[in-house]
Amino acid sequence: MAAATTLILGAAYSLWMYKRVIFGEVGNRQVAELTDIGAREFLMLALLAAAVLWMGLYPKRSRI
Repeated sequence: MAAATTLILGAAYSLWMYKRVIFGEVGNRQVAELTDIGAREFLMLALLAAAVLWMGLYPKRSRI
């Protein structure tokens, strides 16, 4: 579990760093004003991720 989490965080950081190094700062004012994910979107993402994780760990219990 720790290795998978580290792998995902490392990939996310690498992509973020690549974007900053290659493309630089955001040039479009409208894009720069966009906000990150809100609490409602994060909750829905967490629920879906938990469901996928549950189905991966216990596949026989989650038959549809």
